[in-house]
This record gives sequence, C-alpha cells and structure tokens, in this order.
Amino acid sequence: FGCGAIGLGVIATSQLVGASRIIAIDTNPSKAAWARKFGATDFVNPTTLPEGKKIQEFLVELTDGGLDYTFDCTGNVG
Repeated sequence: FGCGAIGLGVIATSQLVGASRIIAIDTNPSKAAWARKFGATDFVNPTTLPEGKKIQEFLVELTDGGLDYTFDCTGNVG
C-alpha cells in the first residue's frame, strides 16, 4: 500500500527476493508506471473500485483467497 519512495523500495526488494506476484496499491494513478518499472505485476487504485467494494474484498477476489504479505507504505492516511 503506497507507491512513494518507500513503497517502490518494497516493490523492488520483493522482486529481488523472488515474489511471483507484486500488487501495488495507490490512489494516484500516475504512480502505476513507476510501480511497474520497479517490479509490480499489478496496480490497483482503490478509488476506482466499484461503489461499495472494499479494497480488502477486491484483493481477496483478485488473488483467489488473499495475500501472503502486505506492507503499509502510505504517507497520506486520509
């Protein structure tokens, strides 16, 4: 969660250690390209989900059960 400097570092490190799927999540759509350059396989902007759909529900569906690890790298918690 979060694709700023810290989030991009987590993405790059996840790729280095062999993560097969790296889902980047950020409310700023312009960060999608950077996330992919650093190794993200997917990018999700939670503000564009269907009305009433929570990010948690979306991720469980996207991954067919849930995530092994998550990292909170958000700067804006609003």
